[in-house]
Amino acid sequence: RHQAALVGSGVVGLLSMPFGPIGMAAGGMCVRELVPMVTLEFKPMADIADGSKNARKLLKLLDAWVAQKSVTRQLWAYMDNLLQNWQDLSRGDFMRSMLVFETLTAMYRHSPRVLDEQETQFVQRMERLLEHGSVRSVMAHAHKFPTHGESRVMECMIYADHAHRLTRKLSKLTSSETEYGFKSPSADEEHALRRDPEDLSDDSDHGEQLDTMAFRASKACGVVMAPSKEHVAGDIVPAQKVKVLKKPFFKNWDDFMDFDAEIKHKMPITLCERDLLLEKEHESTKNWDVCVDRKEIRVAKVQKGDGGVTLRAWATVPGVNQWVAFYLFHHAEERMRWEKVLNGLRCVEPNIQGSEIVYSMLRVPGVTTRDFLQYRRVFIQEDGSIAIVMRGADHPACPEEKNPIRVESYISGYVLRQGFENGEPVLNLFLLSCSDIKGLIPKWIINMVAPKKPGEWVDALRKAALGYQAAHPNFEQELKEYVDRFRAENPYDYEAETDDFAQDCFVDQAQASSDPQSPLGLFPHEGQLTRLKL
Repeated sequence: RHQAALVGSGVVGLLSMPFGPIGMAAGGMCVRELVPMVTLEFKPMADIADGSKNARKLLKLLDAWVAQKSVTRQLWAYMDNLLQNWQDLSRGDFMRSMLVFETLTAMYRHSPRVLDEQETQFVQRMERLLEHGSVRSVMAHAHKFPTHGESRVMECMIYADHAHRLTRKLSKLTSSETEYGFKSPSADEEHALRRDPEDLSDDSDHGEQLDTMAFRASKACGVVMAPSKEHVAGDIVPAQKVKVLKKPFFKNWDDFMDFDAEIKHKMPITLCERDLLLEKEHESTKNWDVCVDRKEIRVAKVQKGDGGVTLRAWATVPGVNQWVAFYLFHHAEERMRWEKVLNGLRCVEPNIQGSEIVYSMLRVPGVTTRDFLQYRRVFIQEDGSIAIVMRGADHPACPEEKNPIRVESYISGYVLRQGFENGEPVLNLFLLSCSDIKGLIPKWIINMVAPKKPGEWVDALRKAALGYQAAHPNFEQELKEYVDRFRAENPYDYEAETDDFAQDCFVDQAQASSDPQSPLGLFPHEGQLTRLKL
């Protein structure tokens, strides 16, 4: 309660300081500059306002300031300035603006005022912005990692609410003892009183009860509220957690391809990208140019622009074991032995949310050297098949240079499936390559060379695999440990949810928050807001 009082006095102090609303006339700072500064001081209260009366009371201070006509006009100017100049904003500045609008939306939701037409339109405009799919996906990640200060403020609001209700109930009991001669409650009775649902009722809040909310606080993720599942022996027992796969980040192939490449360079590979790879494996070749159609291999391509080409290939490789092919492809030293044009293949970052970052150079005679910096993630499927997804990445250890030319790898993928014919192993292989090789290579050369490469690559892999199998008769035992390390589930593919509620739930991100790689950095940058239609 004492800490909550300090928070409240601090907010009031902010409003009365020389740079606050009361002193802004003499302080020299314009109202528009004050909008994010003042509003974000109330962000923790806005985050917990649905379950905290003290938080709602403090939001009334912000509401009183925003109700001034001069401030309301500047809110419009603040939003217009954001929408006009978003391309010049850094990721941090854009996120800051979205947090301002979220806080204001919560404030208006709990405001007792009757809004005029101007404020109503402003609220509707904020809601349209915040409800847009791109903004929601970005903000969802930001909500999982509140600061330590925000967590402390939310904890204070909860403790203050509980102390206020307990004090009221104890005061009633004390007055009853004086009037009717009742004895004061014992320590055990007082403890029971703290757990009594009737104690936590609040007439002024139309029956909202604090005991119906289960609270959890930690330094990592602050306080998250969810309806309690059950009461056992007077104690609140949180609902049981169940693992639920996250919703696909990309809706479909077109959404994935249209998404800003610079943002994807900062995102590790998601589970839905594996699904996109599998969709391309089974997609028909209608409207594709089938340039190679033989029994052992089939190649289809689509070209977009001068340097962009998408290739799909299906190959049957007799005599090759699936694990051997995977090992020869995945292990850097082994791969450079059989793929002669590949140089400098190395792992730059071993684990970023289940993906690794790998660097390589492609040296082709007569053509400027190309290099690749890609995320790479391996999926061991339930049927035993192996899927490998690769996509362009950024890393400070491998900055892009003029020479070699950095290839834009939109997505590359491989699916390895083990089959058998007449008792002999057969590797069924699918390849997908979607990239822009950049530079000034004529289109006719790309059309001539690109369809040949999958067949050459598969033939080189076949020879290397057969040689490895002959030199290592016990290859299955030798490679089992290498393959099994990719069978583990990736915790970043899941979100913690309860049996009762799929969205409003406890989220335990203590481990993730301690990992510096946990925040994905999904902040809008050039191109992100092209998805917004306000």
